Amino acid sequence: MPKRTTCLTSPPQSVCNFSSTSGRTMENLVFSYTPTACDTSSSGTVLPRPLGEENVWQLCNTVKSRFSDELCRCYCVFISNKEKQIPLWLQKAGKNEEGLVVWDYHVILLHKMASGSFVYDLDSRLSFPVRFEEYAFRTIHPRFRVVAASTFLATFASDRSHMLDDEGRYLKPPPDYPPIRTEASENNIQEFISMDPAVGVGNVMDFEHFYQLFTENNT
Repeated sequence: MPKRTTCLTSPPQSVCNFSSTSGRTMENLVFSYTPTACDTSSSGTVLPRPLGEENVWQLCNTVKSRFSDELCRCYCVFISNKEKQIPLWLQKAGKNEEGLVVWDYHVILLHKMASGSFVYDLDSRLSFPVRFEEYAFRTIHPRFRVVAASTFLATFASDRSHMLDDEGRYLKPPPDYPPIRTEASENNIQEFISMDPAVGVGNVMDFEHFYQLFTENNT
């Protein structure tokens, strides 16, 4: 097994009571987002991640507005590694039957209830949402930064400079709303993408403990 980086005995910064009756299904979770699927030349091409983090931020904000009691059970998860080359399967941008894409990083939303955890991945060919167990074994294998949704809303900032090409032009058209900022920062996305546990907010963990966190009934 990979060496454990961070030990978690409970979800980070969660104030929910994960009792046998906690959590409710977030049905018809409709929100405004920008498609992120990219054209790929081959399954070995490393693709940039345009707007994935902002789409998840918008999704968290929708949960806050429509299912406020569930926000404390939601987590924004940044998936990456030191090389920033992560193979993910069953992605919409994949050209082959397996849907294999190598991203530099990827961002998903996880909703943890006593009855189980669900993944919201806008780029996946799997259902939306999909049970965590199915998603974990069919899609992912890298390292993970897990951030409580409320913390993500309060701390994430991006000036979208990572979405520009060498000539300063957007790789994909940006959303029509202003860049997401906080009082403390205008751009800290690299801290979320980093898999260094000494950097940023949330918790960095390997697959073994990521899987354990969202399949066990935490209190």
